[in-house]
Amino acid sequence: MALLLAVAAGSSAAFLHAAPTRRTTPHRGAVVRLQVGDFVDPDLVSGTFVVDELAATWARAGKGRQLWKPGDKTDSAALDYKLLYTTWKLNPLVLHGYEHCPFCTRARLVLAWVGMPFVCRFYGYGAGADPVKCEGFGYDPVEGGVVPLIGSKVCPVLSGAGVPVREGQLGLPESLEICSFAAGVAKDRRIAPATGRKDIDEWLNRVKPTREALERPRLLRMAVPDFADQRDVEYARWKHTRSGFDFDAAEKATPKLLAELAPLLDELGTMLRGRDPAHGSMPTLNLWGLSIDDSLVLPVLRSLTCVKGLEMPPLVREYVETGCARAGVPLFTEMAS
Repeated sequence: MALLLAVAAGSSAAFLHAAPTRRTTPHRGAVVRLQVGDFVDPDLVSGTFVVDELAATWARAGKGRQLWKPGDKTDSAALDYKLLYTTWKLNPLVLHGYEHCPFCTRARLVLAWVGMPFVCRFYGYGAGADPVKCEGFGYDPVEGGVVPLIGSKVCPVLSGAGVPVREGQLGLPESLEICSFAAGVAKDRRIAPATGRKDIDEWLNRVKPTREALERPRLLRMAVPDFADQRDVEYARWKHTRSGFDFDAAEKATPKLLAELAPLLDELGTMLRGRDPAHGSMPTLNLWGLSIDDSLVLPVLRSLTCVKGLEMPPLVREYVETGCARAGVPLFTEMAS
C-alpha cells in the first residue's frame, strides 16, 4: 500500500531548509524507494519528510513483511513457541466433543489445568452416525459431528493452528493423545505423567459396571447439547441396548447399585495421597500433585454427579468439586435425577 502524504499549502524547499526543525509533508507525488534492512517499499511517497523516522515506524509495524504462521521456523525454538502460544491466545484451539463423555472431560480437564487456550464445541450424540449402518438410528453421516475432521464420529478431537494431525485428518483425536500433546507444549503449568498405578486401573475396572448402570438412564435426561435432539437420545438407547444394556432394569436397581458403589467410593478416598498447592490445594491421587492419573478418575466421578441422592465421602466430594472447578468444568448435580 502506498503511503499518501498531503501537501501543506505554501510549503517550499527554501522554507524547509530555513526551518529544519519544523516538519512538513513532502511534495505530493515525489516517489522514492525506501529500504529498511531487507525490506524495500517501492511505493512510499516521500520527499523532504523525515524518512528515517518513518522507515523505523514502518519496520516496527512489520509492514511489507510476511507474518509468522504456525509451522514456520525462526532461528529460535523458544521464539517459535512464543509465537505459537500467542496464536493460540488470539485464536484458541477447539476441543470437539460431548458434554457427558468422560473421555472428552479428561481432555478438557488437562487442557485447562495446564493453561492451554481453548474453547469447547459440543455435538449431538447421534450426529455423524450412519443410519444405514445403525439400523436407522443416527443422522447426517457425512457432515455431522466431527466426521469432517477425522472421518468418524469418535470424540474428543482437538483442532487449531499448530495441532499435529495425521494425514487426511484436520484434528487430533484420542483423549490421551490430546492430554500428552497439551502436557508437552504447556507454557506456564505442568502436569505429571501417568504412573501406571495398578490400584487405579483395578478400581476403574471394578467401578465401571456399577457406574454405567447408574449413569446411562440419567445422562439421557440431562439438558446438554449431546441429547438436545430426540434422535440423539434414540441413537444412544439403540447403541447401548444392542450391547445388552437394559435401561429399565438399571433404573429399578438404583438402591442396589448405590449400595455397591458406596464401598468403592470409600476405597477411592484411601487412594488419594496428596494435595496440589498450585491448584487450590485440591486432593490428588499422588503425593506430588496433579497427574494424568487424576484425569482418568475425575471424569468418572463427574459423570456420577448425575445420580440424585448419591453420597460421596467428604474427601472424594472435595476431589471432584475442586478438580473440576479448577478447570471450569461444571458438575451435573443440578441436573441429577
